[in-house]
Order: sequence, then C-alpha cells, then structure tokens
Amino acid sequence: MSFSHSEGVIIDRPAVQAGGIRFNRGAYEKHWVESLSDKSSEYLRIELKTEPLELPGRDVRIAPSEDRGFENVQVKIEKSVCAPKQKCGGGELPAVVVTLNDVRATWVQDGAPSISNGSDQPWKVIRIGLKSPPKSK
Repeated sequence: MSFSHSEGVIIDRPAVQAGGIRFNRGAYEKHWVESLSDKSSEYLRIELKTEPLELPGRDVRIAPSEDRGFENVQVKIEKSVCAPKQKCGGGELPAVVVTLNDVRATWVQDGAPSISNGSDQPWKVIRIGLKSPPKSK
C-alpha cells in the first residue's frame, strides 16, 4: 500500500492482515491510498476522539497470530475468542467491539448491546475500551 499525504510525504507499507492491530499517535492528516500489488489488505481504522493522555512513542503493532493486547491510560485493547452460542464483548469500559468472523464493529456502553455468537464456530473478537474522557471542545 502506498499512502500519499497532502504534505508531499509518501509512505509505502505492507498489506494489513485481517485481525491485526495497529495503534498509533493519531494525527490530523489527509492522504490517498494506492494498492501496489494484487494482495488483499483489510483493516478497520478507528479514530479516537478522547483526550490523548499517554500516546505511544511509536506504533503499537499486534499480528493476527498474537494473543496479546495493549493498555495505557487512554485505551485498553483486548483480543479474545467468543465461544459458539455465547454472549461476549462486555466490560466496564465503553468500547468498540469488532467481531472478525462477520467483520462487524459495535459500540458497547454499560454492557449494551451484548454481542451474541449464534454460530457453531468460535468468533475472534477485538475490544477497544476507552479509558480517557472525550476531547474538550
């Protein structure tokens, strides 16, 4: 993938695999994206509108095969598996819950709505809990 930024900077990156996580500083930017190969690239970009209390010095990257998450004073990112015929995705923090099997993102706050895996297969789930308050205007 080639990202051409409005400031004239061009950054080439490898294709993103489904289920991978990348968390970064999040800066205002305008860019255009071009695929440089026939490899598919799949990602969901979530832009946080919370106070950036503790930004990572460099991008946090978690491969699809890794089970670890990431936590700082701003976010708590967790990877888990939701068992067949079970509810999942709950937690004490307001969060975006992404179910990778059906590629769906759901806003969950105060435990609602609950995410239900009605299938006979386990689902891979990524939960991005928001710990810092919304940005002041």
